[in-house]
Amino acid sequence: MTFKLIRRVAASFTLCAVVLATAMAQQPSSNSTTVFIQMLPRGMNPPQLTVPHGQVTLLVQNRSSAPNVTLSLNQSVAGAASATALNNTSGASSVSLLPHQHHSVQTYSLSPGTYILSESHHQNWSCTITVQ
Repeated sequence: MTFKLIRRVAASFTLCAVVLATAMAQQPSSNSTTVFIQMLPRGMNPPQLTVPHGQVTLLVQNRSSAPNVTLSLNQSVAGAASATALNNTSGASSVSLLPHQHHSVQTYSLSPGTYILSESHHQNWSCTITVQ
């Protein structure tokens, strides 16, 4: 590996550690679950995950190089053609990241069901979250 690549990997690791520490500090209670999702040029990783019901903090790292990112979390309704938008604990139904912002930390109170975290400008960028 070249020195530049090693520096980029080290910087990325450091950023992840700082963002995770920030998310952990913002957790409302010890009963919270924190999940880490990366937004890459090919979509979200992981594409699906399962969490327990209750307070869930979504830590999304933008590594996509997309200049404008708008994230929203919607609850899928079985048999329905549309989904219900959810508000985070701050009352926002979507979160926009400016070009210089590389992460989002949002906490939601989730009941059992299926939720879709999506990016509004890229239809195939999504993460299915199953809440048990």
